[in-house]
Amino acid sequence: MPRPTPPDFRPVEIAADYDALICDVWGVIHDGRKAHPAAAEALTRFRGCHGPVVLLTNAPRLPFEVAAQCAQYGVPPGCYDAIVSSGGAARDELIRRIGKGAPLPLYYIGPDKDLAVLEGLAVRRVEIGAAALAFCTGLVDDLTETVEDYADRLAAMKQGGPDHDLRQSGPGGAPGRDAVLLRRRAGQGI
Repeated sequence: MPRPTPPDFRPVEIAADYDALICDVWGVIHDGRKAHPAAAEALTRFRGCHGPVVLLTNAPRLPFEVAAQCAQYGVPPGCYDAIVSSGGAARDELIRRIGKGAPLPLYYIGPDKDLAVLEGLAVRRVEIGAAALAFCTGLVDDLTETVEDYADRLAAMKQGGPDHDLRQSGPGGAPGRDAVLLRRRAGQGI
């Protein structure tokens, strides 16, 4: 089934009232395969006439990874000034929690492709009972698993396991419905 064409993206029409623009990534500047040229052009015009453009994504990837993916899809790097990602924010929070102490015992839920967010950090992956923190980027296999596949782990978290700090996103950085459900079922809420 073909993906729908996005509506005309015309932030310049209202731009005079703003000195910065924050723009989502998935579905706005690309569709997961290719860039939306009209969006890139509008962002470039905004940068030239009004101020900085920041791309915002809930992808569990670091900003440089998001930039590389955008470039692969044909998004010109000149249409934005910075990228903020949930992966980058989560990494910053882990760095804050680690401080200068011993490695942080962490229980990880997510696919191996998202492990870059932990690279070089003083974390030690452990089982739930030994964890100070649970860190979730999504389901391990979001094509075959459901939240129900995690019932035992979530029950262990709810019974006094680690701090349920679950960062989330779904396939390609799309909204992480399953990871949000993991949060709710672990008793953290949203």
